[in-house]
Amino acid sequence: RPFRELIITEELRRRGILTVEVYGACVEPVWGPFYRGWLATRSIPGAQDLWAALQSGFVRDAGEEGCLRAVARSVRALHRKGVYHADLNLKNILLCLDNRNVTAYIIDFDKAKLVLGSLPPRLAKNNLDRLLRSARKLDPERRYFSLDRWDDFLKFYHQVNAAEF
Repeated sequence: RPFRELIITEELRRRGILTVEVYGACVEPVWGPFYRGWLATRSIPGAQDLWAALQSGFVRDAGEEGCLRAVARSVRALHRKGVYHADLNLKNILLCLDNRNVTAYIIDFDKAKLVLGSLPPRLAKNNLDRLLRSARKLDPERRYFSLDRWDDFLKFYHQVNAAEF
C-alpha cells in the first residue's frame, strides 16, 4: 500500500491537487503476508489537521470563512480532477497559513480511486457524506463543527469556480 499511495499522491500532485510531497516509501515484512509500511513526506510547517485546527482555535484565529473556503476549494479540486478519497475525514485535511491566507492540503491517498475527468456526482456526494460522518463521529456534540458550518462548507464547495483550478 505505501508504494500505491506514493504513485497516487504523485499523480495527484501532477493533476494540481494540493497534497504533501512524498520523498519515499518503505515496507518491512512482519510475518507471513503481514508488513508495516511507511511514507516519508515533506513536512508542511505550521500545518494542523482540520480536527486539531478546529479544537486549537486555529480556525477561529485564521478566520472561519477563509478556512472553510480553503477546504471546500481543495475538496472540490479533488472531485473535479477525478479523485475519490475513500477515507476523506477531518484528520486527512491539513490547514496552514501561507502569507496570511489559509491553504488546505489533502493527505492519505492509499485507498483513493482515480477516474478520467470529473468524479461522477454520485461519487462526489458519497465523498462529502463520508466527510460529514467523520465530523459527526469526532464531534458528536457539534461543539467545533456545527451544522451551520457544514452548510457554509457545502455552499462554498458548490460556489467554487472551475477557473480556480
